[in-house]
Amino acid sequence: ADTTPHVALTFIEKYLGAKTHQQLLELTQDRRALVDSLKRTAVEASLFERSAMCMFRLARAENESFANNATGEFADLFSNGFGPLAPTKATPKERLPILKEIAQSTDAIDQSIAIQAFKAALKTRRSRCVTCRDADLLHEDTQGGWIPITYGELWDAYRAVWHLAMECLPTYSPENQRELAGTLESSAIALVTFIGDGSEVVPWLKALRESGL
Repeated sequence: ADTTPHVALTFIEKYLGAKTHQQLLELTQDRRALVDSLKRTAVEASLFERSAMCMFRLARAENESFANNATGEFADLFSNGFGPLAPTKATPKERLPILKEIAQSTDAIDQSIAIQAFKAALKTRRSRCVTCRDADLLHEDTQGGWIPITYGELWDAYRAVWHLAMECLPTYSPENQRELAGTLESSAIALVTFIGDGSEVVPWLKALRESGL
């Protein structure tokens, strides 16, 4: 998937396209290879949307409980980490429409997956666990991830995710509302000290608490 990402992604799309949701729920033998390959093909901006939607299909049929399962890796695709911590060369602006499409779903499973992506996107402190092979790749120019030109661009990425999450909050199922509200509150507290004097974030937190959700 590193050397021929286009070919690998086309193969994965055909492989997943031939399987039902139930078959994906029962898929265990090839799952880790698929998740790892999609994580790699998503690095390329031109392949990000297709890779993300394949990962989402696996996340909807999740059958693993550890952090870097398909759901966790899908969520990490929307991280606002940059440089060697970025999951992709695609900019947050390019990634947002994909998250928006999923986050605005009326399906509770889709909503719960979107919440994990919101958590990843709003996280201000992060590390990335990589294999030795991945660690080498992170230092190659061809594997460099998105880098914001200014702090303003970085802040725009967080702002856009916050507003999307707030738009979705009142439409979610009660259980997902509680989880998303908790995610937003903890994220807002961290964002207050992330960039600038926090003056923009304080009203966000106030609006969240006044929503009663």
